Amino acid sequence: MNIRVTEKDRTKIIKLAAKSRCKSLTSYILDKALNKEIIQYDLHEINARLSKLGGELNHLVMLCHQGKIELVNLTKYTKELEELQEALKNIK
Repeated sequence: MNIRVTEKDRTKIIKLAAKSRCKSLTSYILDKALNKEIIQYDLHEINARLSKLGGELNHLVMLCHQGKIELVNLTKYTKELEELQEALKNIK
């Protein structure tokens, strides 16, 4: 089966397929055509948040090793990690 689409639609379909958990573009298009549930997720935001959190924690460790700080309240970091873990759990 062959179909014709505009370049704009082609680009949009490829982007949507990339965000889905489908194994291939063909699989994505078939699932869409047959009204199957398609799960999409964007890990870029989660990755960015984890990266920022890791950088902050690394900085705190460096300050501890330098003796500039002795006690750190990690509540903020614990809450952030719990939120990220919950976001990851919601990805099927």
